[in-house]
Amino acid sequence: MSKYSEAFIPETYYHIFDRANGDELLFKSEENYNFFHIKMKKYLLPYFEFQAYCLLPNHFHFVVKTKSIEEVQKLLPEITADNFNKKYLQNCSNFLNSYAKSYNKYHKRMGSLFIERMKRVQIKTNQEIINAIFYVHKNPVHHGLVPSLSDWNNSSYKIIKNGLEDDFISPESVLRLFGGIVSFNKVHDSSYLSPNQ
Repeated sequence: MSKYSEAFIPETYYHIFDRANGDELLFKSEENYNFFHIKMKKYLLPYFEFQAYCLLPNHFHFVVKTKSIEEVQKLLPEITADNFNKKYLQNCSNFLNSYAKSYNKYHKRMGSLFIERMKRVQIKTNQEIINAIFYVHKNPVHHGLVPSLSDWNNSSYKIIKNGLEDDFISPESVLRLFGGIVSFNKVHDSSYLSPNQ
């Protein structure tokens, strides 16, 4: 199994990401970003607790926690410990396919939009969760899209920092992982280096 193809198991944290094929873009307009959010809400939100997200022109990143079997069974009664990974992969595939199909129709294009199925890496410690959230939030700056984290609107950074609520993020829950807003701000300072770097 590829290191980016780890199995989904209940109540576990993951860094999930994928990108567009070749030089393609996933998002050509704000309308595309908004529509992607709609698909996230429909296909992913019932099964994942989002800790962070960032959508960029040609790729995306999520930090999520899988829900418990009992929670998911309210929507998907047939899910069990044995088929948990299979059902989650199926749902992730449906998410990508649904967006790609609508995107292709809207932009009058053909062919695969995403490079392959969503990659995922299991996150095992609280420090790894913190590092992953920071990594996801710093992507727009890392790729030279904006000079500061606050300048990018298609991420969860400002939502968490300003204590706002959206469909995906509970700032209070995320801030608990950091030990509060002071630590969150310190980590997101541009000079931050994780203990693993």
